[in-house]
Amino acid sequence: MSSQLDPAILAAITAEARQCFLDEDAPEYLQMLEQGFQNRNRPDFNVLLRAAHSLKGGAGLASLTSLQQLAHKLEDVLVGLQQGKIDEVELAWALVEKSIHEVGYVVSQAHTEDEAIANPELIVALEALVGLEAETVETSENEPVDNHDRDLIRHTLTEELETSLVAIEELEIDAPEEVVKPMLSGFIDECAFIAETLELSWLAEAVTPLEKVLESDATEALLLTQEVIGQLRDRINEYLSGLDSVEIAESEPQQTNKLVANTLTEELEAICQEIADLGMDTPEELINEALTGFADECIFLGETLSIPWLVEAVTPIEEIIAECDPLEALLTVQELVGEIRQRREDYLAGDRFELNTDRAIISEPDESLSDFAEAFDFPQDDDEATTVMFAPPVAEDKIVAKVVEHKPVTSSQVKIPLESLEGMTDN
Repeated sequence: MSSQLDPAILAAITAEARQCFLDEDAPEYLQMLEQGFQNRNRPDFNVLLRAAHSLKGGAGLASLTSLQQLAHKLEDVLVGLQQGKIDEVELAWALVEKSIHEVGYVVSQAHTEDEAIANPELIVALEALVGLEAETVETSENEPVDNHDRDLIRHTLTEELETSLVAIEELEIDAPEEVVKPMLSGFIDECAFIAETLELSWLAEAVTPLEKVLESDATEALLLTQEVIGQLRDRINEYLSGLDSVEIAESEPQQTNKLVANTLTEELEAICQEIADLGMDTPEELINEALTGFADECIFLGETLSIPWLVEAVTPIEEIIAECDPLEALLTVQELVGEIRQRREDYLAGDRFELNTDRAIISEPDESLSDFAEAFDFPQDDDEATTVMFAPPVAEDKIVAKVVEHKPVTSSQVKIPLESLEGMTDN
């Protein structure tokens, strides 16, 4: 079902494509390689790889098989250098330099000779270097990918491979077999190389069936390839979306750490200091208002940053305000501020708490809560109306405030241990 061109016309088309490659494309790629090699101490691998990759594809279309093989192996070595998989870095760059000179020689030779042959020993040396490193380095699609690798993958799939996809889509169904087969064969090889280099098994699996079909019928292979291209684009978008989500996820811990640290050391400290600065002569209404606001702000910060211990620490304040007189409530919360500050330092230092990207979790029980509870167990006489006690956690690791009601009397008073009065003003 394939169409055939007159051999003379086909030869003219091939000659024109070759001449265009030798006069326009190849010199540009060669210049990119030379400039990239000059900056090898700080190489731009995107430019080097694009030049080698384009040179490989152009040489294939121009029927310069030997140059295509050389560019292919050169690209392999550049990928190895870019990914840090080659230990013999100096040797690798020396082979890259020789390969660039060889490319220039072959391009010059191809202007006058039909069979322009690259140095086969150089091709073998490049292949041996990459093969040696491949035996010592095992990689996986699930391994972390750094930002530079992501940029290379994204560029390769969205620009380099996309160019080939568009070229295949633009082929007419009645295109000559002599045109279709080389393009499809080159496309399959390109996909296989990208899949191997970037460790994209799904890309290799997508084009594997095309090889068998291409052997029997070029037109059928073209139709199947054009159908596969749509599926490939969907898979590429899905894969790149996964890369983007990984990149965001990797950046979240550092951003979260910084956000939590700044909030706890600045915003939380500011509201803690406001409570600590309240004097004993502060009007009762202002005390209750300040304590309520302090509890609300701590709960908001704790829930926003997923810090449960902060929420638990201030939960008793509402009951303290309701059951105690303002002065006693203020003294109790001021002591609580000191405990919150200590818990914050432990949390940020990682002594008892670990910061997770999703939530903050308690690594082990905090036995200091018992000491904190005992600090507010005020001794009182039997005739006093109310006793405020803070019992240590029993079933759960939480600060629990218990108010024990006794028989009411006509008067009540608060007794504070002497050590609690140290540092207080005359007021």
